Amino acid sequence: MEVLIDLKGEDWTPFLQEINKLFIEEKAARHENDIVKMRAVLSSIIQKCFDQGDFKRMREYLIILAKRRGQNKSAIIDMVNLGMKLAESHSAFDDKLATLQTLKNVTDGKLFLEVEYARVCKMYCMLLLSENKLEEATGIIQDVQVETFGSMDKKEKVAYVLFQMELMYKKLDYVRMYIISKKIEPKNLKDKGFEDIKVQYYKLMIEYYLHEKKNLEIGQAFKIIHDTLSETEELEAQLHEKDTSLQNFIWFLFFSEMSPERSTLMTILNDEYQEKLEKEPVLKKYLDFFLGSEIMSINQETILQEVQQFQPFSTSNLGNSRENIKNFVLQLIQTNLKVIESYYLQIRMERISELINIPLDEVEKQISEMVYTGNLKAKIDRPAGIVEFRFEKKPAGIMNEFGFDVKKLLGLVDDTCHLINREHIVYATNQKMV
Repeated sequence: MEVLIDLKGEDWTPFLQEINKLFIEEKAARHENDIVKMRAVLSSIIQKCFDQGDFKRMREYLIILAKRRGQNKSAIIDMVNLGMKLAESHSAFDDKLATLQTLKNVTDGKLFLEVEYARVCKMYCMLLLSENKLEEATGIIQDVQVETFGSMDKKEKVAYVLFQMELMYKKLDYVRMYIISKKIEPKNLKDKGFEDIKVQYYKLMIEYYLHEKKNLEIGQAFKIIHDTLSETEELEAQLHEKDTSLQNFIWFLFFSEMSPERSTLMTILNDEYQEKLEKEPVLKKYLDFFLGSEIMSINQETILQEVQQFQPFSTSNLGNSRENIKNFVLQLIQTNLKVIESYYLQIRMERISELINIPLDEVEKQISEMVYTGNLKAKIDRPAGIVEFRFEKKPAGIMNEFGFDVKKLLGLVDDTCHLINREHIVYATNQKMV
C-alpha cells in the first residue's frame, strides 16, 4: 500500500490507515481534477483528525493540503471554513489558539481566502481579548483592509470595521479610531437592516467626539441615534435609550458654540420635535430662550438644580459634568449678549452685569471672546465703562450705499463739466471783444 503520510515513528493504527487512504484518494482526485471529490476528501481528513483528538496532525494537514500544487480553491475554502468551525469547538484555550494561528497562516496572502482571513483574524482577536491581551489583538486586526474585499457582504464589512473601531477605542488610540471610522460611509448605514449597526457606529463616534470635545457633532450623533430608534419597530423596546438620546442631543446642542449650523438644528428641533418637547419642560424653556429675543438672568444654583437630573450633568460617561455645566452657562451668557446687541447701540457694562447677573469681569471677558470669534460686533470703552455695538451691514444695504455714492459721484462730474464749459465760453467771448 502506498504511504502518503508521515508516521513520525508511530505504529500503524486504524485511524492512520484511514487517513492514509484519504490522502491517496485526495491525490487521485487532484490528478483527475475531480472538484467534488477533492472538496469532500479534504474536509473528511480534517474532520477525522478532530474527532480522533489529534489536533497537532489536524493543524499539520491544514498547512500541507493548502499548499498542494493544483489544489482546487473551492476545496481549500471548504477546508478552512470547517477548520474555523472546529476551532470554536475546542475546549482547551491553547488548542483553539494554535488552530486559529494555523488558519491565519494558511489564509494570509491568498486573494481567494481574503474573507476567511478576515474572519479568522477576528476570531483570533476575540480569543486574545478573553485573556486581556488587548495590545496583541489590536496589532493583528488594525491593518485588515476589509473595505477592499469584493466578496464580503456589505453588512459584514461594516460590522467588521466597527469591531476594529471598538478595539481602537478600548486601546484609547483615538487617531487610528477616527481613521478607521472614515472607512464607513454614513449613506450606507441608511440601508434597511443596518439599524443596529448604525446605532453602534454613532455610539462609538460619540466617544471619539467626547475626547475631541466636539459638542455639536456629539449632539448630531445623538439625534441620529434617536431618529433610528424611533423609526425602527424592532428597536422600539429601547424606549429609555430613545428618550435619553433626544435629551442628550438637545443638551449638547446647547453646549456647542454659536454657529449657523447650531441655529439650523435648533430651528429643526423646535419645528419637528414639538410634541416631544412638551414632555420636557426644562429643555423647552431653554430652547425657547436660545431661539427667542428675551434676556435671561443667570442663577447658577437654580440652573444646577434644574439640570442635575439629566445624563450630561450626573454621569461621567458623557464628559466632565462640571465642564458641561460651565459650557452651558457660557452659552447662556453669550446668547444674552446677542440679545442685548439687538436692543442697544450703547450700554454701560454695569447695566449688562445687572441684567445677566454675572460679574463685571466676566462681561468684559465674554464680549472680548465673542468679538474675537466674530459672533459680536462691539467696541469696549474701558475708562468710560461703555460698550458700543456695531451693526453689521447687510449686503443689500451695502449695495444701496454703493449705488448712492456712484450716483453722487456722477452728479459731481456732470456739474464740473458744466462749469468748465461755462469758463470756456466766457473766455472765448472776452477774446472776441478785445
